[in-house]
Amino acid sequence: MASQIICRVASCGKRVHAKGYCQSHYCRWKRHGDPLAGYQTPDKFRKCSVPGCGKPHYAHGFCQRHYDQDRSRESWRSMIRRCYEPTSRGYHNYGGRLTPITVCERWCNSFKAFCADMGPKPTPAHTIERIDNNGNYEPGNCCWIPRGEQQRNKRTNRYITAHGRTQLLADWAKESGIESGTILDRIYRGWLPEAAVSLPPIIRRGPITLNGRTQSIRAWAREIGVSSSTIHRRFARPVPRPSPPATPAPIGPPQGPGKPR
Repeated sequence: MASQIICRVASCGKRVHAKGYCQSHYCRWKRHGDPLAGYQTPDKFRKCSVPGCGKPHYAHGFCQRHYDQDRSRESWRSMIRRCYEPTSRGYHNYGGRLTPITVCERWCNSFKAFCADMGPKPTPAHTIERIDNNGNYEPGNCCWIPRGEQQRNKRTNRYITAHGRTQLLADWAKESGIESGTILDRIYRGWLPEAAVSLPPIIRRGPITLNGRTQSIRAWAREIGVSSSTIHRRFARPVPRPSPPATPAPIGPPQGPGKPR
């Protein structure tokens, strides 16, 4: 147990801060790529730590080329884990699917082949995107895209059709200024989609007057035995509904006022 909370640098003895190092050794590792590094020359005079490279330092002890490869390597490892390791957090969405997502043999066996086909990772915010969401990780079906753009391609995204347009729930929320949770809750409660994405929410915070008595929403909730959120929802703007069709007139000759025969 002690090995999990004590810095893994020998003879240190301080508590772990991150990556198995104490705060001092972690800061040295993060800046210089070596937890035991002491004073280093300024970055503009440093060289890449890869033997035989000699290029100017860029970050974490690497030149820009080797730093990009280091970032790409982590994405490559994560790709293989979620496809082949059942203990991986996302395995059930990739390798554990009914039709499993796999990595082609060329990429699975060689990181260099992966870099040759995909190129370096543009920024830390980029992730691997499969063009065909049901396809495998292979050349021609993968590219680097920003993480925010990849979130739009998830299978669990909710699409809403309103005003003759179909788009993501997040897009409706951004367009209308209404929180996505509010729009979704309205639809679950039977609102028309047009009203759910158009009508601004009514936030009632002041006291309520009823039958000549004025008190707070919380006091009314305690008195009638409901939650405050229920009262808030009851004060929501009414939902426009189409009027029911008129009842058709009975077919047949009119009945006179006389007695029936």
